[in-house]
Amino acid sequence: MVNEEGASYGRAATIRLSAGIRFDRRAHGVWSHQQLTPLPPVEYRLLDYFCSHPGQLITFPTLISVGWSSQSQPGRTATDVYRYIHRLRQVIERGPNHPQVLRTERGLGYVLLTSATRNW
Repeated sequence: MVNEEGASYGRAATIRLSAGIRFDRRAHGVWSHQQLTPLPPVEYRLLDYFCSHPGQLITFPTLISVGWSSQSQPGRTATDVYRYIHRLRQVIERGPNHPQVLRTERGLGYVLLTSATRNW
């Protein structure tokens, strides 16, 4: 997949999530209508992983291993993932209660739908 600048999504510096909303790896945050919202470390790691795997189901065990190193914080669960996904949606979704970018696959995990993986 290719982003607006023509680079691969795998490690592109900036990824368009939806109209007016971009994930910026260099700035460690999300641009929304000319304003940067820095992401805390766990949310950054989760969004970075989603952006490296757009359109793919990312399961809870994978999200736990991406968000938290098992040596430093054992015992993380899907409940922890829910909490951080909720916070992330506040930044990347126009309507966090009606997500269009980060789709829930109930009981399984989440799928990131970027502008390139969605039909507008």
